[in-house]
Amino acid sequence: MILTIIVTYNGEKYIEACIDSLLMQTQETDILLVDNDSSDNTCKIVREKYPQVIIINVGYNSGFAHANNIGIQYAIDNSYEYVMLLNEDTVADKKLVEELMKYADRRTAVAPKIYKNGSQTKVWYAAGKMDFNNGGAINCQNELVDRMTEVSFLTGCCMLVHTEIFREIGLFDENYYLYYEDTDLSMRMYIHNIRMLYIPAVYVWHRLLGRKARGYYAYYMERNRLFFIKKYEKYFRCNLWKLVVNEFWKILFKPDVYTSALAGYRLRGMIDFLRNRMGKMTER
Repeated sequence: MILTIIVTYNGEKYIEACIDSLLMQTQETDILLVDNDSSDNTCKIVREKYPQVIIINVGYNSGFAHANNIGIQYAIDNSYEYVMLLNEDTVADKKLVEELMKYADRRTAVAPKIYKNGSQTKVWYAAGKMDFNNGGAINCQNELVDRMTEVSFLTGCCMLVHTEIFREIGLFDENYYLYYEDTDLSMRMYIHNIRMLYIPAVYVWHRLLGRKARGYYAYYMERNRLFFIKKYEKYFRCNLWKLVVNEFWKILFKPDVYTSALAGYRLRGMIDFLRNRMGKMTER
């Protein structure tokens, strides 16, 4: 049995298209919606239009990692063999589940090609790889976009994983709260010799909606990258503390357009990392 887990937070604009695409799959999947206490009509829409969808309301905005962990644990407790993680702002190819299942097993996790913002020419994820020089992950290797290949990074936007893999390596690290939790999971798959495959024959569309321009994105990406490098420092070829000093210098004295606009959030992220403040960004 397969369980697709959709974590949502105020996703009423996207949730119907996402669920509709899952109901049209050529291979059936059960659907679990884990709602991070949406204040819009997301849950109302799903309850009324899709009674077959299981809903768990967390009761507060617990973050992407924690909400997915609730779903994964539900899958394990209810004897599902596979879990497919899927972002709420996606639309899936009708053969997505069928094609991914051809290659997934107890030692192999898989992910499809992911296009951004409804395009079928602008690829957002393809053949992702761990960046061992700088600490982090690279979403797309252009030369491998149309080639099925073994990879070292799977994105949490869409991946299909056997539940035995989660039993072996653990669930998402909730310290991240948002962003980099999939990089961390991929790193643990890499360490445990779990095979990761990119399958370009099927795809999903992902609506990114200008997240890079938002303060919370800059904060979590800055803080969580440093936390990730520290956690797996022996695997990387970069020096963490030299990186911290260089980042401070760049933010304060050599900002580009992106850095300048969100410098305050990036500095908060760095400072919170140094103070070991993880989880949700605190209001100030």
